[in-house]
Amino acid sequence: MSQDHFLNLSVLNARVFLVLFFLLFTDNEKINFIGNVESKEVLDPPCDILISDGFTANMVMKTIAGTAKGMGKMLKNELKQGFFGKIGMLLSARNLKRFKNTASRCIFKSFDIYLLI
Repeated sequence: MSQDHFLNLSVLNARVFLVLFFLLFTDNEKINFIGNVESKEVLDPPCDILISDGFTANMVMKTIAGTAKGMGKMLKNELKQGFFGKIGMLLSARNLKRFKNTASRCIFKSFDIYLLI
């Protein structure tokens, strides 16, 4: 069996598990099951646990991390422009550093992602 066939089979198996979880959780009265979560809600989800296949969750996490890094670079470049920008950067340097450390440490610790492989 080729690697492409194995990957397709793995994704298919993960999708089958997601459908089974959906059916099991929907029928269980003890679980407050929400269902599908929109991608715009991943950082502030309406649930305690997100369940996803490994490929999708990896793409979401890498996209969020890349976006945060890019936004940080853009903010830094803008703050370096002009006299008042540099003063603003100096005045807010401690806050920006604390924000960067907090965001990088906690961005994915606010919820659990369970990967199905």
